[in-house]
Amino acid sequence: MNLVEGAFFNRGKDKVYGGVGGNLFAFACKISKDLNFDGFVSFIEKTALMEYYNRKLGATRAIGQRMVIVDKDAMNLINILKINNMKRKQSSEPDLFVVSKKLTDKESKEISDFIRDYKSKKADALKKNKQRKAA
Repeated sequence: MNLVEGAFFNRGKDKVYGGVGGNLFAFACKISKDLNFDGFVSFIEKTALMEYYNRKLGATRAIGQRMVIVDKDAMNLINILKINNMKRKQSSEPDLFVVSKKLTDKESKEISDFIRDYKSKKADALKKNKQRKAA
């Protein structure tokens, strides 16, 4: 994701709408899943919100300030989005849309490497878990 920014009228305790940022991240996870990227989403955390993104979105620090949302956490966000969409269909709120930016070759490689390493570590952990159970 290139940029997620809250509108000036939608910040702080007097915001007009709640959960907009979470819904945008969930929508990005859904697009990723629809494009056969397993819901994986990466973004660069530009403020001091790394712990917040981890707690609220399940995002994990990958490299430097780059964070990722993977697997189970992406599916959790997608499921929340589905519930929110069902609720919204009964209201007059407008649909959301996203404009994407093409990644640089370096960004694509970093993300691909992270996903490959993540899947490899997950497969290794599953294999070790099966071996422990078999022993």
